[in-house]
Amino acid sequence: MSLSEKFLVPSPTRTAPATPVRRRFGLITGILILLAIIGVGAWVAGAELWASYHVRATHAALAKQDYEAAREQVSKALRGRPRSADLHLLAARVARLNERIDEAHEYLQRCQELQGGISEPLKLEYLLLDAQTGRVEMVVESLYDYVRRDHPASPQILEALCLGFRRARLPGPAGRCAELWLEREPNNVQALICHGACCGEMGNYATAAKDFERAVELAPQRAGCKQNLAIARLEMSQFQSAAEVFAQVLEAEPSNRVAQVGLAQAKLALNEPEQAQVILDGLLAEESDNPEALVERGKVALQLGRFDQAEQWTRRALEADPNNHAAVYQMELCLRSAGKLREAEEISQQRKTLESEMQRLQALLGPELYNDQPRPPSVYHEMGTIFLRRGNKDQALHWFFKGLKADPAYAPTHRVLAEFFAKEGDEERAAQHRAMLGPREKEAAGKRDEGSER
Repeated sequence: MSLSEKFLVPSPTRTAPATPVRRRFGLITGILILLAIIGVGAWVAGAELWASYHVRATHAALAKQDYEAAREQVSKALRGRPRSADLHLLAARVARLNERIDEAHEYLQRCQELQGGISEPLKLEYLLLDAQTGRVEMVVESLYDYVRRDHPASPQILEALCLGFRRARLPGPAGRCAELWLEREPNNVQALICHGACCGEMGNYATAAKDFERAVELAPQRAGCKQNLAIARLEMSQFQSAAEVFAQVLEAEPSNRVAQVGLAQAKLALNEPEQAQVILDGLLAEESDNPEALVERGKVALQLGRFDQAEQWTRRALEADPNNHAAVYQMELCLRSAGKLREAEEISQQRKTLESEMQRLQALLGPELYNDQPRPPSVYHEMGTIFLRRGNKDQALHWFFKGLKADPAYAPTHRVLAEFFAKEGDEERAAQHRAMLGPREKEAAGKRDEGSER
């Protein structure tokens, strides 16, 4: 038999034996299905392990108060557990601590959807978000009730209250919250920074310095710790120590404007005007209209006996910030030194007005105001008016709107805001405030607005 005759050539009318092939196909299919099941299981297990790892990393970052790192980690964890209500709640907390308010609201809403309602932890996080975003007076009692009951989240609650009161520019209540926070967590760096900042804002620089010193011991690389310490020491006239700490800040952050001006101030106080000049000239080469730097540059010229230059630098500072008290006072000195007595007297009157306003603000913002009870709208209106006259629009609007919370129909504030927004070109908001005035006041406000436009 030839070799060709050994090949099997199936007849068109016959079916070749198929049983062995079908068996092999069934075996392969079964193996593939099994592998697919194993693969899906492995993927699910891997995703869970991935999520668990990043959840732990999130909590570790929160413990270090590295909120940006926590945000990065929790976003990765959500990829592995996209339908976890607890993880969305954690992500909301992280977003709140990063001041990403819209993001925090989105996570809370998604958490509520996944839970099918509002749980107690979710309710608490909503309250914390309210406290931190300008509604602290509305939620302080509800939140402080958790603290009285020694809730496990008391440190987080006190942190949110502290940040909320600081946002409302009330260092008194903010400081009290920070004290309670430190009683529970004495080595919490954020609590030390907040308490120190509140003490510094109220003029208690010695206590502020102690807080910042402890914060630097615990977290020497933490942003802001050394800068705050240097500022406190500068205010305490510890000029050499302040200069050394400012220099350390600038080693890590060469373009830190606050540290540059602070170091120059310390050098001037140490009678080293040439070194201060080098620092300030470098800063002004990059930011020519920095009023604080311009004032200090004028001081350098005064120390060196260059009175004409001192006047020029100080005039530039006043052009950048007409209500800068240090610049006004320094300009008065320059003019008197140059024998320009009439102009010096005009500047002197401006200085006295600024000082009178500052004294009034201190009285309004004094300890009697640092409590949780609302004040008459006239108090907030007066504060807003002073800040607006001084060119501080953000502060002015803060106090105007705070007054309207106390009395939504308070006409003097609506009148000022109608004029303010008309000048700003926001006719829609101007009209909203005019609508809250009586007929005669509306007519008067409209005429004033037309005059300001002309």
